Amino acid sequence: MSKQRVDEQGMGPLEKGRKRYQEKDYKSALRSFHEGYLRCAKVLQSKGENDLALKIYQRGLSKVQITGADNERQKLQSFYNKLRQAQNPGKSLDPLEFLPLELAQMVVENLELRDRVICLAVTKSWKRLLESSHKSTRKPVSFNALKLHLKRSNYTLDRAIISTKAYFDVKRFEYLFRTCKRLSTLEICGSGVIGDTLVSALPRAKCLETISCGVNCEISLRTVQTVLRTCQETLREATFLRVKGSMAGFVPNSWPELRRLRILNLRCFGDAILEINGLRDSIPNIKSLTLTYWDYATRDPNPDLSSLKEIETLSLTNSHLRVMPLFPPSLKNLKISHNRQLGAYVPGNETYDLPHLESFDCSGSALTNLVVKAFTLQSIKAGTLKRLYIGDRLTEYMPGTPVEDEYPASNSVEELSIASMILREKRLMEIVALYPNLQRLDVSGTKITGVAVKQLVQMGIRWLKLDECSEVSPDAVDYARGKGVDVQFNFPSRSGRLGSFRDASYAGVI
Repeated sequence: MSKQRVDEQGMGPLEKGRKRYQEKDYKSALRSFHEGYLRCAKVLQSKGENDLALKIYQRGLSKVQITGADNERQKLQSFYNKLRQAQNPGKSLDPLEFLPLELAQMVVENLELRDRVICLAVTKSWKRLLESSHKSTRKPVSFNALKLHLKRSNYTLDRAIISTKAYFDVKRFEYLFRTCKRLSTLEICGSGVIGDTLVSALPRAKCLETISCGVNCEISLRTVQTVLRTCQETLREATFLRVKGSMAGFVPNSWPELRRLRILNLRCFGDAILEINGLRDSIPNIKSLTLTYWDYATRDPNPDLSSLKEIETLSLTNSHLRVMPLFPPSLKNLKISHNRQLGAYVPGNETYDLPHLESFDCSGSALTNLVVKAFTLQSIKAGTLKRLYIGDRLTEYMPGTPVEDEYPASNSVEELSIASMILREKRLMEIVALYPNLQRLDVSGTKITGVAVKQLVQMGIRWLKLDECSEVSPDAVDYARGKGVDVQFNFPSRSGRLGSFRDASYAGVI
């Protein structure tokens, strides 16, 4: 006789059906839901199998993941404690098994953080309780603690790194800015929205020179302008890596005058328009300007940045540039990469006066080889060009054309990137030969072979990047490394990590 028939002996048809439904229900729930452990254990308790139910609770506590709102885990812990206490009422010494779960959480929240860490080693149930509640592992900085720490430092703090998890409010910010007269650097990290809390307290920061907001700290463009306006007399460096703007339009003349600002980094989150001419007029003495993921609004056909006489580093990447801006001759580092629409409206007969250029990056754009030569002509003549990144572009190869007629040749270039170029290996090697003093080379995503790798080693290359090169064997990589070359090599994958013009994803934007 089967075990099921023995268990159902003496039951009527209705009782048998209810029992079988319960077993089917908790087995399916156990496979599908976290609360299945709870339902399964309850069914086992109703059948009198308390030991097995206790094991189900224990397994559920080990399997259920810890989340922000962890009600399921707390329910399992509560029922597990009740059943264990009922099983061994005289042996258990864990106070958590006698306290209601809500009261236990209140006790934990009133402990100091040091005591909470100690409680992790009391019992497994205490450890589960503390791990299941994220509120118990973080505590806002109390105002008294902040005052004591600053007093202990004699208010000589000059740099503050504040996480959004610290729950810094206006009161704390104001006290920090008011008492620490030497505070010159403020960095905000973590995840959250930055707004009135910071803006309301900033007028008390009299010596702030550097402000930085991390990549997960969202701040509106208007708040950025307010922050810059409040600290315009002292601010020299500003970085905002998650700026929320708008495509509906922009307010002209909204940028404050920032004559002391030397470094500015604005990274857009989402689609937004930036009034680049208004920004240009407000930062006449800027040294480094980085604008990422922006669309630019201007009344002129070309964004004109030529009035920035002191700028040395300019980065306009991942933007919606369609026409080439006007650049000042003082530039040393120019980066206009990953502008897929930039190039179609750029004539090849333009001249660019950039004699001090040390680094030029146009990878991922639609610029032709003639435009690349025009950009680098003056710096190559002056012998200042050191780094050239021209990969990931769709170029026209004209058979019989000398390589020096298509690509700029230079004795000063030490680093070159021609990654993801759709060219034959022979042509790639001809391009590399244009730079006899080359030290670093990136040929990722090309059809280069191991024979070419050995030739590159013999040419004196000291650093070589071969990611996603399907024709390169591990033997060639070992040979290069054996000769002292620093080789970066990853086996080809199907993920398409190195996107290029050969990918269908770019078909609509070229």
